[in-house]
Amino acid sequence: RSLNISDVTVPDNSTWAGHTLADLCLAPEFGIHISSILRGGRRHNIPNGAERIFPNDRLQVIGTDEQIANLCRVMRLAVYPDEERDYTEMEMVLRQFVVTRNSPVYGKRLRDSRLKEDFGVLVVGIDQGQTNLTQVNADHVFEQGDIVWMVGETSSFKKLGL
Repeated sequence: RSLNISDVTVPDNSTWAGHTLADLCLAPEFGIHISSILRGGRRHNIPNGAERIFPNDRLQVIGTDEQIANLCRVMRLAVYPDEERDYTEMEMVLRQFVVTRNSPVYGKRLRDSRLKEDFGVLVVGIDQGQTNLTQVNADHVFEQGDIVWMVGETSSFKKLGL
């Protein structure tokens, strides 16, 4: 049996990320040895069991072709499932709305509005006709005519009806 050295890249969404080499038991489990971890242009040679691995780390592993292939196969499977969510819906956008008497926040303090908890939006400012946005104060009571600036995902604004 001949030994080889090969580079193996940790996937972006790896469940192994953040774990130590000792936690992962790579040597006993796969019969391989890690000679180096390459991360962000830096090389860490002969890492010990306390070394953590992270997404996109390049692991230089030593083992037989079969051992390395087995490690690669298992590593490719040890990932968090991709969300089937439309990432354009997750894009953060800045929106404004004018408070009316029918608004769900009318007459409520910002801290009691539950905009963040129920809708996933963050109020970043209130335009009260001044040159600059008013600093957000958790005790601010929303009044008719307030122009509220918020940031959130497109889907959050849809839930809010905006």
